[in-house]
Amino acid sequence: MGSSTTRPLPATLVEATTCEPLHAELKRLIDKRDRCAAQFQGKDAFYSNQESESRTHTKIVDLSETVCHGKGVSDAFSNCPTSHLRTAAKENEPVGPGARGLTLFLASKMKRPSTPKTDKWMSFDEQLVAYYPEEAFDKTLFTAEAGYDGSSQDHFFANSGLHRLAARHLRCFCDTCMTDPKLYSPDCQLKEWCGSVRHYNLKGDESVGRVNARPSRDILTVEQFATTLRPAGEPCERVIVCIVHEDDTNPLNEPFYLARVVSRARTLDKDCLIGGNEYKAGHTVVNIKWYLYTGDSRGDRLYRLQPGDSRGVVYSVGSIVRNISGVKFKTYERGRYILGRTTVNKLTRWLSE
Repeated sequence: MGSSTTRPLPATLVEATTCEPLHAELKRLIDKRDRCAAQFQGKDAFYSNQESESRTHTKIVDLSETVCHGKGVSDAFSNCPTSHLRTAAKENEPVGPGARGLTLFLASKMKRPSTPKTDKWMSFDEQLVAYYPEEAFDKTLFTAEAGYDGSSQDHFFANSGLHRLAARHLRCFCDTCMTDPKLYSPDCQLKEWCGSVRHYNLKGDESVGRVNARPSRDILTVEQFATTLRPAGEPCERVIVCIVHEDDTNPLNEPFYLARVVSRARTLDKDCLIGGNEYKAGHTVVNIKWYLYTGDSRGDRLYRLQPGDSRGVVYSVGSIVRNISGVKFKTYERGRYILGRTTVNKLTRWLSE
């Protein structure tokens, strides 16, 4: 599962995490899927294929077969969990709350098919049930500025070089194409039938993840600001800027601290000592998790989210900068949050002023 929760797994399941790739020798991935005329179409689907090799070092070949709609293995796999859930509803079998409960339920039901299922030349004898956290889907990794004309007529896509996409009308099964590592060849024997291979350089959508940090003209009171703090929003947008105090231990000489709010703000009803800090009755606090600064890359600042308890640590609302809004990370990638250099420069300048 690879779950980060401290709750134990059911007795029928065991943890199966690994830091090594499941298939380290994988050099090429062929994705066969059916579709209707409008399904899996558009600029973003092509951009993710184009960028795959530069990001993962794996070639991607994408085969879409409109004529097979409703007959491909993708429909069968989607029907399998639906069937288990319908049966559970009829028999009053508990599934479990939330995405975790659903994932555990399906993992216990779909360990392995009773018999291998064949589809033309392929045999499917393994199923994978997984839950991906929200931050795993970073729009900046697959959102394109624009597609290309006539894309709906193509059914073969592959990454053909650094940031390049190869496309043609149909996949070819002639000898030269089948033996070529790219599965297409300049010496194709069936160009009249399958069409010639064309190459496109698509661009990422720069508007995605664009930061709009700005100082606010209306400086709220601590009490007013506290009502705006809540654990909601996209992971890259859940960012607050905290003040660097003169007596802080700051070996990296950080100009500011970043954190994520993980609770609503509250007012303490009595004096208390929390984490070595003394708070008085009436003090307004909120729970946060720190973004830990790990280094720089071309002016961008790199962070990772503080590990440990999801409840975070107690922090004074008065130490959070109240007059800056719109701060967010440029992207999240492989456990790293990246704060763009433009935002870094803006925040540094505003806080120094």
